[in-house]
Amino acid sequence: PTPQPTVIIPESGVWVKVRYEGNYSGRVGTSGDMKIVNASGEQFYQLPIVEGIVEATIQKQDGSGKVLTVEVYQNGVMVARSTKATPFANVDLRTEVKKG
Repeated sequence: PTPQPTVIIPESGVWVKVRYEGNYSGRVGTSGDMKIVNASGEQFYQLPIVEGIVEATIQKQDGSGKVLTVEVYQNGVMVARSTKATPFANVDLRTEVKKG
């Protein structure tokens, strides 16, 4: 088997990680400060907050059955995760991060 590269999770800050083998689009951010994203593969999006509500709405742009994964990390720890594999799936993730 081919070894997979190790992904380093950022140790500080609040990040949204999106992973999908195909193309995806959507928005990540906080209420009132959402950023439009269009990408593929594995991407990290840093949010300029230390606490608050994190939101992500990501949609697959194809009809494959591959898994779309959206995760929220705070200071290197996963605090929320959502996945979908259905064609043209939409993942809506909303979670609160707190200081400390």
